[in-house]
Amino acid sequence: MMRAMVLHGPGQALRLETRALPEPAPLLCAGLIGWRALCMAGDDARVPGLYGFGAAAHLFAQVARHQGRQVLAFTRPGDAQAQAFARTLGAVWAGGSDEPTPTPLDAAIILAPVGALVPLALRAVRKGGRVVCGGIHLVM
Repeated sequence: MMRAMVLHGPGQALRLETRALPEPAPLLCAGLIGWRALCMAGDDARVPGLYGFGAAAHLFAQVARHQGRQVLAFTRPGDAQAQAFARTLGAVWAGGSDEPTPTPLDAAIILAPVGALVPLALRAVRKGGRVVCGGIHLVM
């Protein structure tokens, strides 16, 4: 039987049987992007902010919540549906990307292809915080 190997951290791998691939399929794209962004944010990023709340962000939010982090979600301004969804997945705050963050972020993770979010994210992180562009093409 053929196997697929997915790397998800230094020295770690998850082996998946090929016939089982439909079940873990979300982990193979959005999950890997979200996981990589979470790792790049660092273990000390107890308050990460997610800019864009699509597939990678909603997986990131669930894992980060499980790790005890306080996730803040930034969506398109006025997107109440995405903000409500973010809160159901564990975000302690959700608002528009045009809103100020209620607390300085330890890390800002940009998962939306919008280059204008970079300066907003830089302003939102605490001194010494990180801004992670999550493996996507940014439109400037």
